[in-house]
Amino acid sequence: MKVSNGHINNLIEFLSSRKIDINILFKESGFDPKDLINPIGSVEDYKFLDFLNHSIRICNDDNFGLNYGCFLNLKSLGLILEISLSTSKIQQAISFLQEYLMATFPMVSISLKKYDDEFQLSLTSDVDDRGVRKHLLDSVYCVIYRELKLMLELRYDPRLSLPYIDNHPYRVALDVVDIEKGNGHHFYIPNEVLLLEINKKRIKQIEYLLPLFMKELQLNDNSYGEMSKRVRQIMLNLSSPELPKIDQVINQLAVSKRSIQRELFKENTSYRKLANGIKRKMAFYLEQEGLYRTTDIAYILGYSEPSAYIHAKNNW
Repeated sequence: MKVSNGHINNLIEFLSSRKIDINILFKESGFDPKDLINPIGSVEDYKFLDFLNHSIRICNDDNFGLNYGCFLNLKSLGLILEISLSTSKIQQAISFLQEYLMATFPMVSISLKKYDDEFQLSLTSDVDDRGVRKHLLDSVYCVIYRELKLMLELRYDPRLSLPYIDNHPYRVALDVVDIEKGNGHHFYIPNEVLLLEINKKRIKQIEYLLPLFMKELQLNDNSYGEMSKRVRQIMLNLSSPELPKIDQVINQLAVSKRSIQRELFKENTSYRKLANGIKRKMAFYLEQEGLYRTTDIAYILGYSEPSAYIHAKNNW
């Protein structure tokens, strides 16, 4: 089996955001970076697994897979656009995800099982190492959850089930109220959803915002301090397309909230200022397109009411 180079490059980007020396990691794992020269190429799965195992050890993070999966939120926006070009119904989209994993990341698979009122989507892996398998499943679970959230109407949010007694880190990272304790990595969704259309309005929003996010990620603005750059990069990568909450960013940086706030204060900024700066650019971009009402822009930017958005806009 082979793993797409795109997945390895995503992992390297995540590790870089955590200030991991990639050259040392290459040396310790024996992974040859020349294997990544072709962006659409692939490597043997055992090479990827060895590289992943070394990455997990160096990061020393019990929630490595969870945090890595959430870091891929922005990449998930690109995947949902690809899905929308190939399919129109939810059942077709699930089939697309199954084929996508089989072709690019075959160590994890998705299965669908129907019950009377709902269907179960399950993630499984045949990787022998229990720890590596956990992180693989956690990372893919985050990505699939984001894809489902983007495809479905709000009233059809999937019910989540994970095999952990302490699911607090998962509730924070995925921004959900409850996750059931189950026997695996499962999603439960009403059967009627299978025949529904993909949420086209949501897809259209992503289509407009994704280029802006990518442009902001590539921005090399020397006016930002070191911590500001790191926080801003994490915020953009966690966008779905709404900006993440500060606790979600803290999980990624593996630094205490107080330390982050202190460093940002030294750089004459704050999490709120950085978030408002991105929101201001997003709002201007959407208003220039002339396709969205104030109500729509408020929703996209994460405001509960248009009045809250207008109030914030007046203070920018």
